[in-house]
Amino acid sequence: MCLTLKHDQNFKPLVSVITPAYNSELYISETIKSVQAQTYVNWEMIIVDDNSKDNTVDIVKKYMQNDNRIRLIELKRNKGAGNARNVAMGHANGRFLAFLDSDDIWLPEKLEKQLKFMQEKDVAFSFTKYVRMKENGELTKNISKAPETITY
Repeated sequence: MCLTLKHDQNFKPLVSVITPAYNSELYISETIKSVQAQTYVNWEMIIVDDNSKDNTVDIVKKYMQNDNRIRLIELKRNKGAGNARNVAMGHANGRFLAFLDSDDIWLPEKLEKQLKFMQEKDVAFSFTKYVRMKENGELTKNISKAPETITY
């Protein structure tokens, strides 16, 4: 038996948002809210707390009470963001993975635009430019531009 997958414009694949967190109480709410504000709504957010010493876990749990798309994994020992990302990927259910650090935010159409681009161009990996912002949330003029193409 042969199974063929057709590209259906109405099909909305699940995106797993991978967020490592360590002592992120000052920023994690805004990070979560930026994911909740996405125009693309078929996502799960996996936050891996890397043994924070602040209130990061309590803040995340409050958001989990009202949004079952948010999941929390608490690590017993701090092993760094790379390890936290790997742990999250092991628990991801999505067709696509999206990485979002706990002190970053997304514009509301980020996932929708990036997925559309990836599906139209039939690419498995993509990344975008980003704008740096100050600790108070003010955007700077410092834009990190993504190259048109890259090679390994």
